[in-house]
Amino acid sequence: RTLPDRTGRARPTIVFIGTSMERKGGNSLLRLHQKYLADACDLVLVTKDAVPAGRAVTVIDDLTSGDDRLWDILADADLMCFPSGMDQAPNVILEAGAAGLPVIASMVGSIPEMVVDGETGLLVDHDDEDALLAAMRLLLADGIRRREMGASAHERIAEHFDIRTTA
Repeated sequence: RTLPDRTGRARPTIVFIGTSMERKGGNSLLRLHQKYLADACDLVLVTKDAVPAGRAVTVIDDLTSGDDRLWDILADADLMCFPSGMDQAPNVILEAGAAGLPVIASMVGSIPEMVVDGETGLLVDHDDEDALLAAMRLLLADGIRRREMGASAHERIAEHFDIRTTA
């Protein structure tokens, strides 16, 4: 797949994908977005959980495994945020990287093997909301850095996690 052109967008979009908002860190992300970032960016939450209405928030609650709309959702985003403290090897990080998104994620399980801190995204402690907010602000403020990290993520996923070579 070719990477989508993410230049020239008026407002960046953060995407979160997780069936459980609480277990996957989505509630922290939503809280920070509503308190500090809603005027600066949009937030797309792909989840099965009920989410209260919020400013600049879109909820997609009908996505199922294997749904091709996932690629459209990722193509429309500028970065992925996945602050889960319990996932060991989440596929959503690989999918986001394959779509050319930089990823902000927690330093748990094998996530640090998937996301190279400072190169393909940013890693934070899962329970440090200040660090999570700082990472989002950093990438939201720098579109060039987001695109460079996203391109690096795309290359890393293709080189190290392609199903044809890892199976």
